[in-house]
Parts: sequence; structure tokens; C-alpha cells
Amino acid sequence: MKDCKKKMQNKGAQYSKIFRKAGRAWGKGDLQHAIQILAEGMALAQSQGDTNVVRVLQQDLDRYQRLAAGIAAESAGEE
Repeated sequence: MKDCKKKMQNKGAQYSKIFRKAGRAWGKGDLQHAIQILAEGMALAQSQGDTNVVRVLQQDLDRYQRLAAGIAAESAGEE
């Protein structure tokens, strides 16, 4: 029982770190790095069978990609 609980805590800490790193990259304006972090997190969650985490990461990834596309479109319009 202790091993299972510890494993879940480790996974939770690991996913928390992914969300924090992506958020920091986004906050610094580096959306491409944030997208890369989320994609790597999704691959990890998928390999571990964590479907709920995959779903949440996918939602964030979609949001970041929409933001990146909007910024790219705005930049193209300025030229």
C-alpha cells in the first residue's frame, strides 16, 4: 500500500513539474517551448496510461497552440 501511494505521489509531482515548466515558458512568452513541454508530458502520461492527465495536457496544448497561431497571425499582419 505504501509503495502504491508513493508511486502516485511521485507521478503527481512529475506532472506538476510539467505544468509549472510549461506555465513558466508561457509566462516568458516562449510558447513554442511551452508547447514542446506539454507534448512531452502527454507522451509520458500516455505511456503510463494516465488518461485524465493526457486529457488535461491536451486541453492546455490546444490552448497554447491557438495562442501561438494567433500571435503568428498578428505578426504576419504587421509586416
